[in-house]
Amino acid sequence: MGSNDKVNKLWGLARAARHNFLVLSDADIQVGPGHLRSVARLFHDARVGAVTSMSYGNSPYVSLWPELEAISLSTDFIARPL
Repeated sequence: MGSNDKVNKLWGLARAARHNFLVLSDADIQVGPGHLRSVARLFHDARVGAVTSMSYGNSPYVSLWPELEAISLSTDFIARPL
């Protein structure tokens, strides 16, 4: 599909999918109990075509570099108006 290995793998997985919903997550992502159910529920509204959630950085270390990385993660996915 392209030059990005991760995108190529996701493209292949999407083509092989047999269900209506795909759930993708990186290894450094955590969600609380019931998160998937609450997100999937939004698709009951026919006007909803895609759902995303904000990501935020959370560092267990109190030092400069982990804190800066947490700030970067918290601000990388800020939605922009169309």
